[in-house]
Amino acid sequence: PRYAAPGDRVLVLGDGDCSFSNAVLGQRARRGDAEAEGLICTCLDERDVVTAKYGPAARKAISALEASALSNICFGVDATALLDTLPRSVAAADSFNCVVFNFPHTGSQRVHENRAMLSSFFGNVGSVLVPGGRVDVAMNGGPPYNKWGLTELAEAHKFLLVDRNPFRFEDYPGYSHRTTLRGAAVPSPQLKRSEIFTFMAVG
Repeated sequence: PRYAAPGDRVLVLGDGDCSFSNAVLGQRARRGDAEAEGLICTCLDERDVVTAKYGPAARKAISALEASALSNICFGVDATALLDTLPRSVAAADSFNCVVFNFPHTGSQRVHENRAMLSSFFGNVGSVLVPGGRVDVAMNGGPPYNKWGLTELAEAHKFLLVDRNPFRFEDYPGYSHRTTLRGAAVPSPQLKRSEIFTFMAVG
């Protein structure tokens, strides 16, 4: 599995209802060894907002992540201000082998706002990566997402695209894509064209 390599510390950002992190936890737990620990799930919203937005599914995922010795969960974490919003114990310098940001979105359809968010993300994510660590950003296929200039924004902060793969929802049993705004819909054809863009810092 992509996020269950021995010894990897993985930071998942903006995990709406926490179902993606819970799916990854299942993969890592099946390894059956202590090296599978080190999964940190984060949500931009605080706990009460997450559970109000996403209901029983979110509460179940949160409980599983908190009950496991292999994972932790943090609320109120802003992907554009990681050192300011991650707990100090989590945000130790050079902490993670991989940072995952699935389907980033400000909640607005304005291209410039989403570009600004991604630029701020790449401008600060290096502060929590080990040397040689990678950043995985999953993006929906088609407009308006293909107008955001993801690769260009990453390169401006010295992150180069090193790999690109389809995002396979079936690899993460129980994962359900959630939008930033409660009740908003994402066309399923776009999700089927989603990809994982992998970046590494250079220089």
